[in-house]
Amino acid sequence: MDDITGRTLVGRYVVQRRLGTGGAGVVYVALDLRLGAPVALKVLRPELRTDGTFVRELRREAQVISQMQHPHVVRVLDLLDVGPPIGLVLVMEYMPNGSLKDLVRRGRRLDDAQVARIAQEVASALAAAHAHGLTHRDVKPGNILLDETGHVRLADFGLVRHASETSGGRHAGTPRYAAPEQLRSALGAHDELASRSEAPADTYALGLVLYELATGSFPFEGGSIEEVARQRLTKDVVNPEPGRQLLDVVVRMTRRDPAERPDDETLHRLIDELVRALPAPSPLPLENPAHDPEAVLDPSSLSVAFVPPDQGRTASLTSIEARPPARRRRRVWLMLLVIVVVAALGATWYLAVRRLSVPRLADLEPAAARARLSELGFFRIRTGETYSATVAPGRVVGTVPGAGVALHPLAVVEILVSRGHAPVVAPDVVGFIASDARRALSRVGLGVRLDRAYSATVSAGTVIREPLAGQRVRWHGVVVLIVSAGPPPRAVPAVAGEPEATAAAALRAAGFAVTTSQAYSTSVPSGDVVSESPGAGTVAPFGSTVALVISQGPPDVAVPNLFDDTFAQAVAALQADHLTYGQLTTPGGLSLNGVASYLGTSAVVVAQGEPAGTEVPVGSAVNLVLAPNS
Repeated sequence: MDDITGRTLVGRYVVQRRLGTGGAGVVYVALDLRLGAPVALKVLRPELRTDGTFVRELRREAQVISQMQHPHVVRVLDLLDVGPPIGLVLVMEYMPNGSLKDLVRRGRRLDDAQVARIAQEVASALAAAHAHGLTHRDVKPGNILLDETGHVRLADFGLVRHASETSGGRHAGTPRYAAPEQLRSALGAHDELASRSEAPADTYALGLVLYELATGSFPFEGGSIEEVARQRLTKDVVNPEPGRQLLDVVVRMTRRDPAERPDDETLHRLIDELVRALPAPSPLPLENPAHDPEAVLDPSSLSVAFVPPDQGRTASLTSIEARPPARRRRRVWLMLLVIVVVAALGATWYLAVRRLSVPRLADLEPAAARARLSELGFFRIRTGETYSATVAPGRVVGTVPGAGVALHPLAVVEILVSRGHAPVVAPDVVGFIASDARRALSRVGLGVRLDRAYSATVSAGTVIREPLAGQRVRWHGVVVLIVSAGPPPRAVPAVAGEPEATAAAALRAAGFAVTTSQAYSTSVPSGDVVSESPGAGTVAPFGSTVALVISQGPPDVAVPNLFDDTFAQAVAALQADHLTYGQLTTPGGLSLNGVASYLGTSAVVVAQGEPAGTEVPVGSAVNLVLAPNS
């Protein structure tokens, strides 16, 4: 790939020097002539420029990263296609203070408070990316850059992964920081662990970076990459200093099983607790490398036109004052010309070399920020909008270029005004239990409204439909979830008079639960259904309970005392207790049943077949012995 130092791309970016080479291409620092500020250019490898899938994915991820506007993610400013032989060029913010890799290489040891702050900033960047459906897959010190304020920025989202996939390999990130599941995938494994190379792999890699920063060493050592990889596949990271809270968190982040690592929400809580327990961190040991990518304006490119005084005005003056001699007049004009030229050259030189430092304007009103820039001597001030998770809408988020950058007074400074938090992508929670779906949406800053709908196929309480799944939704907006209320209500079958087993089977087949109770019945045979509740034809919820009353047959009754009753009184007493008379005889044994209708009050009961108080079934017949009523 040819060196493009000294070239001007698309009439805007003057390439000044080469910074280095990565897996996806060559990185240069250039001067943005429109903004008067340095930018980083990544010229992609030739084989990547012609891969349509790669270019589409890269454009999509660049757009998502640009829209995130996260304070700890290196912004992608543009994706250029400048044509052959250069092709695709990624324009990014320029980070002048190097990376954590430079700190590690220089042997700089950081205290726990400094490492915890780095963890907090990188973890927040990863969480924001995960919420937007992106995973980094190559978290390492070289991709964690230092901005001019000493905070960290995460770079190269997705670029190395796509580059690797385009070249036909399985991406495992940088082997030194790759998670076990990434290594297994790279080795061609097809088990469950190898298939889970997603957000937890970013957590693992960040854990190894933090370990290295905190201890100055690496948890896995060996004579070859293969040996280090083998250790990582078989061993967990161990805390070399038990009780050191920072390393306790790192150990949790670097579990071999992705399921045992903290998710983004849990990691945020763990790191926040750690930061609160530690003293305020001191500034990172920045060693700003020589980097002056700004071109000094060439004084010869500026010209001043001298326009002599108007002749008419000169004539009017000479009418009042005496005209000096011609030689003296020429000398005066010559002196004036010299003064003007010197002044012009002085102004030209001053404007060419003068540099103003962009101030920190965060959280100001836009009018106050504009006034501040004007006071400092900036002439070209623009206002734009951007999303911010931390700055209230209508307040200043920052500037482009950022605070502390030295610019020419004629360079454009853009004030970025907050539009509030960026919209977030609503995760797809169809199939989740409602409570789990609510938690998943809450993690990315969205509210939930549950609507119920009947479903014959999805169990109650499970999300059936999410109209906004995968779409960008306003921060703290409400996502409507359609949750199954189970199958629809249905009519209760008619089962009265049916045998108990038949009735219960019919109700259960219709989707109802069944309870039973017993009752005597003089009309329904024992074992059959006397009644059901709710009644037949009632529309009841699916799965609700229908209560059945099962007949025990007629109840037993006590035989009344009929002694000395007339025959008519005895018949009435028996009927009142649902009994009847049986054999009617005289004391001598003569049957009277044939003349029963004539007996009336002419005969009295002198004996009865069942003693008074004896329990007999309803409908039983009681034998009576009758004698004439005297």
